[in-house]
Amino acid sequence: MPLDPINVWGAILVAIALDLGLMLWAQGQRQVPRTVDGSSDASPAHVGAAQSDTDSRGSWIGPALVLISVACALRGQWLLTHANVAGSLLWFLAAGAGFVIPFSKGQLNDGLDVPLPATVHRIPRFLIVSGLLSLVALGIIIFREQAGAHFYWDAVILWVGSCIAYLLAFRWPGWAWLRERVYAHRWEILLVAGITVLAALLRFLWLDRIPDVMNGDEGLHGLFARGVLEGANRHPFSTFYGAGSLHLFVVAMVEKFLGYTSLATRVIPAIGGVLGVLATFLLARRLFGPRVAFVAAGLVAALHSHIQFSRVLGVGYIYATLFASLGVYLLYGALETGSRSRAALGGVALGLWLYVYVDSRFVPAVLLAWFLILIVLPRQRAFILSNLKPVAAFGGGYLIAAAPMGLWALRHWEDFGARFSSDGTLWNGYYAHVLAQNPKLNLPQFLLDQLGHAFFSITRYPIWDFYQSPAPLLDLLTAALFWLALIYSAFHLLDRRHLLLNIWLWSGVAAVGLLSVPRSSDGYRLLTVFIPIVILVAVVAEQLAQRLSDALGGQAWASWSILVVLLVAVLVINVNIYFRQFATSCRYGGDRSTRTAYFMGTVLAKMRPGEHAIVLGNEYLHYGTHASAQYLNPGVAVQNVTEPLKLDFGSASPPQVFIVVPERGNDLGALQGAYPGGQVTEVEDCGTLSLYVYAVR
Repeated sequence: MPLDPINVWGAILVAIALDLGLMLWAQGQRQVPRTVDGSSDASPAHVGAAQSDTDSRGSWIGPALVLISVACALRGQWLLTHANVAGSLLWFLAAGAGFVIPFSKGQLNDGLDVPLPATVHRIPRFLIVSGLLSLVALGIIIFREQAGAHFYWDAVILWVGSCIAYLLAFRWPGWAWLRERVYAHRWEILLVAGITVLAALLRFLWLDRIPDVMNGDEGLHGLFARGVLEGANRHPFSTFYGAGSLHLFVVAMVEKFLGYTSLATRVIPAIGGVLGVLATFLLARRLFGPRVAFVAAGLVAALHSHIQFSRVLGVGYIYATLFASLGVYLLYGALETGSRSRAALGGVALGLWLYVYVDSRFVPAVLLAWFLILIVLPRQRAFILSNLKPVAAFGGGYLIAAAPMGLWALRHWEDFGARFSSDGTLWNGYYAHVLAQNPKLNLPQFLLDQLGHAFFSITRYPIWDFYQSPAPLLDLLTAALFWLALIYSAFHLLDRRHLLLNIWLWSGVAAVGLLSVPRSSDGYRLLTVFIPIVILVAVVAEQLAQRLSDALGGQAWASWSILVVLLVAVLVINVNIYFRQFATSCRYGGDRSTRTAYFMGTVLAKMRPGEHAIVLGNEYLHYGTHASAQYLNPGVAVQNVTEPLKLDFGSASPPQVFIVVPERGNDLGALQGAYPGGQVTEVEDCGTLSLYVYAVR
């Protein structure tokens, strides 16, 4: 029985609503207010207030969840009686989410008549529920794969439920704490809101026209998302070219509303880039305070490299500024405060990142190296060893969120490691091949050259792949500050904050330079270390501003003014690089064939589904050589002609449009003779002929 979309999306929305209700209900069950670090505040006044608050919230949320659950069960039973088994299962799962968990009040020994081992008594019920939901989700995934089924939304709901149940196992501060925090930091919030609005303008302005074409990888990812809507791609926990594919299901939702256009593929990366500004602010503030956070967020918002990769789908490194910043912010805050709830949320955030892009596998290794080095350092050892419970909560959250991807890796290792097999030097035999071609090669010198090229892609070599930028990762002013930041940070390397950022930076540079090819990709791959770069630059900028303000009398307004002037200068430089030098260069795509294929797709996009088009191309450029044309095609039947022209095309329906590459312009006369009465249109690319279009409708 095919699934009714109302059943699928209705059950998902109900499950989400139930999960949110559960969160409110669980918060209402807290008998003792919690401080930000999870410690209790059991003063009589607070206990009385908490009891009153519990009575007002817990009195109606629990029964409401039960009633909604009964309604969901009735809906599921009605579908089951009408032979819609899959649809009924969704509603039964939603019913279970609201009915079973509300009877859990924290510990396993609450309200149980059956005695349990002492070790089990200490495990919160939500941890048990989380583990069970995760195991059931993994079981469903295995069953679906073995059966060759194309329905995984029940597993998605269970997986999301397992993550939420895991988070509910920890105590969270109440709404009163949140209101107090918002009020106390209202001016900071307004400031970062202004930076976020600026970031949104720089990422959404002319998003459908800049960049001016789609490259091949944008088309490939757009095609995958299109396949989600058309039923070709159904497995949300799979990988696409070695990267998680779940975020492409979100892109598919945008394509559903905006159609198969370049704009539809770019909305989600733009949102991710904007949210990355907020996440970077949080991380920088936790590490170094509000002024450094202000500068770091401003740099992320303004730098041309971050703007570009927030506006294209083909490269997913931009999401690191969101997920990595958020995960590390929550973990570091948990280690400072002892809060297990923050640690758990940080682990879940980094685990979710696995379903977006391949660089998500890098940051956990950075954190592990940081942990090990801190344990070795005598003065830093206690920072880790006294916080083993938050570390465990972080690891548990990561494992729960990452479990489906881990299962995919175990069952489909070649697909999971596809990016490393193609671009990884240790997996594709790159160094063995280089040595075979150059037996006298000085390998240490060659490796040093590889490493140097990666490092200097930050400040010297322009980003070529997926950008064709006129500038390197950092503009001239920011690059100068970066060199000062490296020197300043080297003198503070035993500070655990600087140690973390330096491990992140240098291990990323080494990974890009020594473990990946080609070198032309070094620039955009260094977005993996974009966060430590901008935070270190922000630190040294704040130090410089403080020194200059001291010379002016030490007034607070002076240092803030200097930082504002600096960020305005960076903004002007980068807006010029991106919106004037790059946007008008007509270089995006890297070669003429890539750009021409996009214009071929725009011609097809103007045709009606079911119409017939003939493409007169060559070996290197025809329909299918670049995925952008296929993605933009609304359903037009396309026939390639790469051999010398024969007017008998062997098709049942007459062609309405002929698309001719410039090299075959001499064939236009023969087409006009065989199909008279048509109209020739020249499609230009920045003043240069790109295609001939002969329409004979």
